[in-house]
Amino acid sequence: MKEQSNKNGQIKIMLNEKPAPFKEEKKTQARDILENVSIETAAAREEAEEFDWILPEIDPEPREFIQANQKEKNKHPFKTSVKKGNMFHTVSSLLFSLAFAIGLGIAFGIILLKFISAEDSQTPAEPNNPTATSANQAPPANASASLVKIPAMTVYVIQGGVFSNQEAADTLVSQLDEKGIPSVIIENNDSAYTVLLGLASNENEAKQLAAIYAEKEVEVYAKEQSLKEGTFETASKGNATVLNEAISSLPILFDITGKAALGQGVPEDAQTKLSQISSSLQSTEFQDQTSSLLADIILQASTSLETFSQSKNVNDAYQAQQVLLSYIKLNHEIE
Repeated sequence: MKEQSNKNGQIKIMLNEKPAPFKEEKKTQARDILENVSIETAAAREEAEEFDWILPEIDPEPREFIQANQKEKNKHPFKTSVKKGNMFHTVSSLLFSLAFAIGLGIAFGIILLKFISAEDSQTPAEPNNPTATSANQAPPANASASLVKIPAMTVYVIQGGVFSNQEAADTLVSQLDEKGIPSVIIENNDSAYTVLLGLASNENEAKQLAAIYAEKEVEVYAKEQSLKEGTFETASKGNATVLNEAISSLPILFDITGKAALGQGVPEDAQTKLSQISSSLQSTEFQDQTSSLLADIILQASTSLETFSQSKNVNDAYQAQQVLLSYIKLNHEIE
């Protein structure tokens, strides 16, 4: 077999120096192989063209600049961006709410003040002491029938001392008690405590009584004591009538009690007067506390003097003195 090439670059295969027949079948197979290769190459090219490439992002700024800029931002970590329109709306809302609240509070306060003023004008004023009033204060017109009047008086008392605390005053009272001397403690407005241990209707008799106490080793001196006048209302007209009659005998009681402590007797007319008062007080039932207390003081003093007029025992006279000293204390507490 020989191969020959012609001018056209074609190769002829010679078999036994004869041209070999060219089989069309082999040529067809070769063509099919080439076409398959072309198709696979084209498919691979299409797949390569459809592949999505992911490229790295390129920083628009250098890294050093970005870090420096980040530090500048971190200097204000709490700074927020607020639009001017929203900020103005928020401030306006707050101011309006505040103004509305203040206005509402003022209006409510004015209404409440008017309501309280109206109630105060309709409520009548009450006296500080419902049981006794001063002479300068006029009693109610509808209470004149049941009104009790306490007269102003001037008496003389034997004073044992003035103390800055009640304990010291109580100690003196206990010592006087042991000696059978009447006494009472009166609290003054300046927080001082005065001990009184006797009374009389005039200065001369008060000094005589002070001398008797001095013999019992009691340091005393006589002084003038003013009793206040006042008024108070009782529960009924009958109570007021009986009590006003009994109170009118107070000057007589002070006079006789002072003389009895000095050993002097009780005049007959005074005995008759005191007996009538005692009987009237015993037969009356008093319905209020002040009337009962005042009636009891006058009744006990009268009874003690009646007993003294019969017994001539000075201790009975001292008992009358003790009762009237309680009246002085009660009168001192009248406002």
